[in-house]
Amino acid sequence: MFFVIERWESVALRPSQLGPEYLASVEALLRQQVEGKCLQSVGYVVCVIRVLQHLPGRIQDSTGLVVVAAKYQAIVFKPFKEEVLDAVITDVNKLGLFAQCGPLKVFVSRASLPPTYTFQEEDAGCGSNGLAAAATYASAIPSEAVASSAAAYPAADSVAVYPAAVAAAAAYAAFTAAFCGCQEEDAMPSFSDGSQALRSGGEIRLKLLGVRFEASQIFAVATTNADYLGPIEPRETSAA
Repeated sequence: MFFVIERWESVALRPSQLGPEYLASVEALLRQQVEGKCLQSVGYVVCVIRVLQHLPGRIQDSTGLVVVAAKYQAIVFKPFKEEVLDAVITDVNKLGLFAQCGPLKVFVSRASLPPTYTFQEEDAGCGSNGLAAAATYASAIPSEAVASSAAAYPAADSVAVYPAAVAAAAAYAAFTAAFCGCQEEDAMPSFSDGSQALRSGGEIRLKLLGVRFEASQIFAVATTNADYLGPIEPRETSAA
């Protein structure tokens, strides 16, 4: 999950930054440029530990800036296939649920939940017209966009995570909220097996089926169809 890497990065300094604080300016610009960013195939850079070395600067002909190549050591967050993570559920709809694990957004399709869990739509605060329109919209989604079982995912490390199914789930959630005018506290859809429920704000333990790296973010699909996965009961805090 968390790794220490060494990597080269170029930063551009203004002429006014070439004085006694030259090295401090290089480090400050480097931190500003990479910390909190998602780097392709590297992961999210949590923090820069230190600058290991730097090369002499070169002046850009067109801008007059001084470009300095610096090698730095950093801590990165990089999820990988079959990793088990704890996440917070951010959205639930009839196609599945979205969860957040730090900067990583995870989608769990309905087919990747245990078969004992059924979708429960709490319609408090929603008008019947809004729910009917949302149901009509959902029925128009192609069935192939919803079918995303674990067996359908290839064994490669980087997978195409069924963009049609993910987009349909996100669009359905946005449509229902906008059309019905429901607030989060008014309507809390969930997946429930009668004793436990998966709803927005709850914690869930899941296993990643595939990870896709994009230019500015990492997206993953996951399952809870395994032992010791699923909703995490809130811990009781004892009074001191």
